[in-house]
Amino acid sequence: MGFICLDDTINSGQLSVLQGIMKFTNAVLFLFILCPLSRAAQDYIPVSVCPPGAREWQIEADRKNCQDPTPNYLCAAIENLPGHFGSICTQIGLSPSGMCAVLNSQTHNLDSVPCKAKEGCPDKPYSPRELYKWPICFGNFYGSESEPVAESGDPGLLAGIIIFIVITLVLIGSLVIVYILDKRFNWGLRDSLRTRTRAVYNGMNKRIRSLRNNRSDRGSGTDGGAAYEANEQFSWNNKDVFWKLTALRYYLMVTLKHYIGIDELKDVTVLFKTSLLQHFKESILKELYDINSWDDYAKLDISLVYNLLRNVCKHIPSPTRGWGYDPPSDDVNLGADIERIRSIWNRYCDSETEFMHLDDIFVRMFDRFGRISEDVEVQDTGSEKIMSVELKPECAVNDRVVLTKAIKQVLSSLKKETIVIVKGAVGSGKSTCLKYVDEHYRGKEWEVKWKEEIITLRDLYVQENKKLLLCCDNLFGAYNRGQFASTSEIIEALENPGQEGGGNLKVVLAIHDHVYDELQKSLNIKALQNKRVVIDVNEFSDAEMLLIFNDQRKRGHCTRDLRCWFRNVDFRSLHDALKENPGQIGDPLLTLLYSNFHNLFSENGATQNIVRELCTIYQNMLDNSPELFHILLYIMMVGDHELKKKLPDWAAELGGINNKNVEQNVCHLDAFLVGRIDGKRLQLKHDIFSFALFKFCANHTKYQSLLLQHCQFQMIEEIMRPVSSPAQSDFCVILKEDMFPVLVSRIVGQNLHMYMKSHPIMNNLKFKDLLKNRSSPDVWKTMISN
Repeated sequence: MGFICLDDTINSGQLSVLQGIMKFTNAVLFLFILCPLSRAAQDYIPVSVCPPGAREWQIEADRKNCQDPTPNYLCAAIENLPGHFGSICTQIGLSPSGMCAVLNSQTHNLDSVPCKAKEGCPDKPYSPRELYKWPICFGNFYGSESEPVAESGDPGLLAGIIIFIVITLVLIGSLVIVYILDKRFNWGLRDSLRTRTRAVYNGMNKRIRSLRNNRSDRGSGTDGGAAYEANEQFSWNNKDVFWKLTALRYYLMVTLKHYIGIDELKDVTVLFKTSLLQHFKESILKELYDINSWDDYAKLDISLVYNLLRNVCKHIPSPTRGWGYDPPSDDVNLGADIERIRSIWNRYCDSETEFMHLDDIFVRMFDRFGRISEDVEVQDTGSEKIMSVELKPECAVNDRVVLTKAIKQVLSSLKKETIVIVKGAVGSGKSTCLKYVDEHYRGKEWEVKWKEEIITLRDLYVQENKKLLLCCDNLFGAYNRGQFASTSEIIEALENPGQEGGGNLKVVLAIHDHVYDELQKSLNIKALQNKRVVIDVNEFSDAEMLLIFNDQRKRGHCTRDLRCWFRNVDFRSLHDALKENPGQIGDPLLTLLYSNFHNLFSENGATQNIVRELCTIYQNMLDNSPELFHILLYIMMVGDHELKKKLPDWAAELGGINNKNVEQNVCHLDAFLVGRIDGKRLQLKHDIFSFALFKFCANHTKYQSLLLQHCQFQMIEEIMRPVSSPAQSDFCVILKEDMFPVLVSRIVGQNLHMYMKSHPIMNNLKFKDLLKNRSSPDVWKTMISN
């Protein structure tokens, strides 16, 4: 690529010298080009909008197909250029809290700048791969200043300046050497360079005059001059009113695309179903139901687009006068401009042709979202106005709790009844319901008392002028029916909820379906038969399940794997899977399991028997990671484990685990475990994990004896049943006769006889005789007489 013309008269020595200089010069020019590009991001492409959600982000990442050494896709705002965005391939680490990830305006590399917006800034360190979680970083995050100011001391800019100075000095030195050699050997290079420079200068002069003439011909009137200067390529002043209105309507679609992703739009059809059907025709909603790509946004009805922006986009501020009213001139936020576009279009439909601030609105939308094609499709869209309606969600979320119809019904019943019984399958949300009722009554300055499995008359006493809410979870048993020795006390409390002491009392109890059914068959408890106070919580609307599932997925396995396929599972697929639920466990627990163990969702038949599938997971863990299995088994057996606390001696029988093993490996069991009391105590996330692990070990010869010797006795009492017991459910385990001696030794050694009173196992004569023979006469007499 040499720029020097060689004369044929140059001898071979001169030619050798000159070729060496040319190679050096070419190398310098190559470095001059390469050095800035070495900091420039790989495959930079300007885009009109960045993906607003996880699914769209993954779609664009797959499309860009970034490879090593820059394997990560990123889309971000261009630094100091609001409304301009770009995508690159890069290597991504963590961005600091309070900083927005951006693309450097000089190099287009990943950079971070302070977020000065009043709200919505990243509040913790984050991966720029999840930049969509902070939409403010795609908007005006520079604060209240009218224009962003470039940060001083940009290391990229400083490095560029240094490189430029060095390269310039090298080039000057090279030219000086060429000049000296040309003068000494009389090569004639100066005359040739002069001729070429003159030709280039004349061509550039001609081009500049042509551009000036073209610009002066276009003109710049006072009304549209600002808009023209902001976006010359649009020839905005030369467009008619209808084109301008069409462009602004198009910007509404661009705004929707910017703020609501495809997945969110699909969710909207569920969360706002009733309101959507009330205000829009099915033909209009069909385009929303069928949306699958960004191109489908353009097919949406403009009234639907406006109302989605108004009702669904949480990050769009409302106009100061509210939606549906003309905003004042000093209100120039995005919501106000969206309202102005609706108002102007509706006035156009009423045959008006003159509109104030039309150009100003366009400039602001251009600044926010960048250039749109000049070839905006202008077609006759009719004169149908853009209506403004309020879309009401099917249900709401309060402090991360989905306010289901059942929760509202419990609160309503408590206004009229003293006792309310919440009945549902394992994992149907009964505990969540009780916790919400707790918070509700605490807000009304009630004292709240919690019990587990059992209540007595003493618990119902309330002092005069006091207000007490009594919450009892897992009434009669957490896994299966237990509390056999205390059954009469519980029934007495249920049948006599008198307000002794003169205070105000409310009682809310939670009971499993299978425990409720067993009690109904064996005991005549009037309170459980009162339909006014028994509320079934098994039924969920689509909107309720969608909100529950979305929250679970955010905290499930996908948070640790950005490429997890389960991120792209839509609610329709989930809804089909939930139809296979036979009812042993509640839908919320099922979706929780899906969110952490995706194979339960993808494998045919897994939903039919979740306990069996969990046992398979435990078997695989035992085979592949025995240390993790034994840690999990230990925590299940003790109920909860306090970190730093020394493990009991018998824990060494579980593969030799110790405190160090537990502390180092609990992080690998986060799908099963949850921290309590500031993370210092560990428990299994749900009783279903504990029951399945208990059942797996009870059927495993290596762990049967350990289970009966050391597991918390509450689980043994509630889960173990004899072969002949009529009171069996899906949540019981048969106690085999060869295990009788182990259990009897535990009962006698720890004096647990009272737990066995009225237990179904006592109906087995072999077990009863064995326990009697090994117990002292006094203890046995006391047990059977009470």
